[in-house]
Amino acid sequence: MAETVAVSKSNLSREFVKASERMLKELCERRFENQDILLVYLDGIQFAQTHVIVALGVDPKGYKHVLGLREGSSENATVVKDPLTDLVARGLDPTRRRLSVIDGSPRPRPGK
Repeated sequence: MAETVAVSKSNLSREFVKASERMLKELCERRFENQDILLVYLDGIQFAQTHVIVALGVDPKGYKHVLGLREGSSENATVVKDPLTDLVARGLDPTRRRLSVIDGSPRPRPGK
């Protein structure tokens, strides 16, 4: 399809990567002062060879919000400290009572 409009595959790929990087940066720098987050859930997700820690928030209406992403080996306290600190720096009120869930599961080993 790219060739029919005189756009090279490599140029299209570069533009996609740039747009993806910009959108990920915007996602990971969003502010939370005006959001009422009742629940913060941290969980690890495996993407190919990379383990990503996802911070997911839930508001009073039950809507889910991706709060942040970080590369990490598990959901233990050492790994999740930086993402939680980052959420506070971006406006998530640490004095607000909310349910926080971290299961702390170890990263699954391939073949298990």
